[in-house]
Amino acid sequence: MSRRKQFPTTAILQRIESLLSSPLTAIAQRLKQDIVETEASVGAGHTPPQHLALLIEMTEGLVASLPASFGPRFFFDAAMIQALSDSWSGVVRLPQMIIPKPAKVWAVHGTAISDGRTHGQRLFFMMIPGTDNLADVDLRSYAFMCHELAHIILFKDDKPFTERFGAELDKHMRRIRFSSGADKGSARLRAKNTMDKIETFWRPTPNHQNWAHELANDVIAVWTAGPPYIDTYLAAVKSEDTRPYELVQSHPPHFVRATAMSYAAGRLGWSAQGLKDRLDKWQKGFRPTNQYAAAANQDLMLGCTNAALSACDQLLLPKCSSAFLDEVKKLVRRDDVPSPGIEAICASWLKSGDRDYSVWEEKTIERMRQFIQ
Repeated sequence: MSRRKQFPTTAILQRIESLLSSPLTAIAQRLKQDIVETEASVGAGHTPPQHLALLIEMTEGLVASLPASFGPRFFFDAAMIQALSDSWSGVVRLPQMIIPKPAKVWAVHGTAISDGRTHGQRLFFMMIPGTDNLADVDLRSYAFMCHELAHIILFKDDKPFTERFGAELDKHMRRIRFSSGADKGSARLRAKNTMDKIETFWRPTPNHQNWAHELANDVIAVWTAGPPYIDTYLAAVKSEDTRPYELVQSHPPHFVRATAMSYAAGRLGWSAQGLKDRLDKWQKGFRPTNQYAAAANQDLMLGCTNAALSACDQLLLPKCSSAFLDEVKKLVRRDDVPSPGIEAICASWLKSGDRDYSVWEEKTIERMRQFIQ
């Protein structure tokens, strides 16, 4: 009896083979190698059969999550991601395997593509709103790509950020413990509850499901995209449904995010008037809860923002500047084609207020595609 019949790898290998002629060739080759090598190891008695079964299950889930189509928009989004990744890859080399995928909201998901999660290569999906259709591209929202890319660079190396902010957080917790040392009864319980909330919301974690990492992503996006990111964020939160003081684990409240970006913008020499106007409107229209007041500490927000700015500097991330925006303005006036990445994002921002924006965007995307494919 053949090995292939002994071990149920035929079906998954056939699915992987179908990807070898797609834009995901490199991923398919790696997946095939993992399956074939593990199968051989099991056949030789070096690896328990259950390891192969687990690898097949993991690979089936990964293959099922890959994009179902590779139309013009896939290549456009991939080029945008690649251009930004290349410009960001200084101290930390961003992975080549960042795959655009249609979704409802902007997000990033990561997974290992081999059995060894410690040493295995990681694959990232960047979820981008819309379908695999160029008509769904809205370049005015693509500054959010910088926020999502920040997740990935911090997955690769977040020590420049977490070490500095972790020290600030520890210092803040010590102050609370010291100030509440003599408390008794309900006062002591309130202090403990406050510390628990701060620890839960603010402590950096490997999965980035915390306020610190999300705030750092906003700051990195302001550093790399400047006013286009600020205005993109403001456009996203202008809805009356936005709850600025809402407490959730995965993201800090919008009031905290806008305050941090306002501070970062000031440090970087950008106008924060739009953010300040939005903060003022929220203050007049909403009332924060006691739980918000306990968790959304101003000192922690500033400490987190400063740690993120310092990390940008240490990671040598490209800083959006007035001089760069001036060059993009000249490009737009000449009706030249912007390069994929930050140039296209800034050009879109500069044109966003024009009546003929949709015409410009459609024409620009089509002209950019000629250089991409």
